[in-house]
Amino acid sequence: MQHQQYRPLGLVSKQVLLFSLFPLLALLFCAPLLWAQGAQRSDSSPSEDAQQIRPESPAASEEPPSEEPLQPSSPETQPSVSQEVFLQGYQAFQKKDWPAAMTAFAQALQQEVTILTDYNRYYLAMVHLNAGRPAEAGSTLQDLLQDYPTTVWQSQAALALANLAFTENKWQQVIHTATQALQAALATDATRNTARLLIAQATQRQGHVDKAYTRYQELRSTLPRSTIGQMAKENVAKLRASHPHRFGLKTDRAYYKEVKLLLTEGDVPKAEALAEQFNTQYSNSRLRPAALLLLAAIYKRQGRADAAIAHWQQVVEHYPKTSSAPRALYRWARFFWNQDQDETALPLFERLTQVYPHHALAAEAWYAIGRIFEARQDQQDQQNHARAASAYQ
Repeated sequence: MQHQQYRPLGLVSKQVLLFSLFPLLALLFCAPLLWAQGAQRSDSSPSEDAQQIRPESPAASEEPPSEEPLQPSSPETQPSVSQEVFLQGYQAFQKKDWPAAMTAFAQALQQEVTILTDYNRYYLAMVHLNAGRPAEAGSTLQDLLQDYPTTVWQSQAALALANLAFTENKWQQVIHTATQALQAALATDATRNTARLLIAQATQRQGHVDKAYTRYQELRSTLPRSTIGQMAKENVAKLRASHPHRFGLKTDRAYYKEVKLLLTEGDVPKAEALAEQFNTQYSNSRLRPAALLLLAAIYKRQGRADAAIAHWQQVVEHYPKTSSAPRALYRWARFFWNQDQDETALPLFERLTQVYPHHALAAEAWYAIGRIFEARQDQQDQQNHARAASAYQ
């Protein structure tokens, strides 16, 4: 059966949807009544066409005379009880009265097609899911996407189908429907991220562990502190445990990238342990200055000031020609400046402007130097004012 497709009404929350439907329904129900009243004023007895457009009339789908402006232009938008029944079903859905909601939505779908039909099908599918009827839910969702491919519920329906396929170990179907959810025009970030995780998991179940590992790492990088990112991290750990020769950290760059990723995820203890392993195993690596900077940041975060200072100093003195040296020197100086130890910070800032005059951080160092001298001048002025005040006493 061919169904007329409607442009999306817009994805709204449950509460906004319920209240936004009342003006629509009022217009649909009142328009034919207004037309009928107008027809009665022009003729003492109601015409046959005026009687046919009453909602309870079986002939309501017949087209009215074209000269009546308030008459709906298409059969599908003529008034019926389906909108009212849909609202009853939605109210039951909000109350989690699944039997009542299921009955109402099913009854509404038995009426003619309306602008709420795709909404009706989607909520009926959700009722089936909540009532423990996955087969019926899947069938309803498939019909929805087939008959209404551009519905506003496209991403949610496809994602629900992907989850159903996952429980049945239908990995290729998971990938297909999750990709459909991912590419839907109105998909939210949450839907897309969940779809990406499902695709990675299904890919792993198919035996394509390399592709799955890459997808998990991408999720960790883009969603480091989210539930999705945490699940991806757990799957990476499992793959490394089951395939150590394929996914284990075997190079200095792999160690370094993992330390940075762990810090982004907020896993400081693991990042610290891995960074210390790096320094032990790759003491001659070109990445060692950058790794020392990471360790210094970890120690500073932990309140271990002496350890942080020692690592900054080590970078500055042992790796002066690397890009990490000016950054270490600036952080070293700024640490003392933030502690109001201006006399210790000043020579470090001056050293930065002298050794690395063209570095971007040199401008920051000059600013700090100016503030330090300004503070000195303010302090001197205060002392002079104090002496002058005491001289008059």
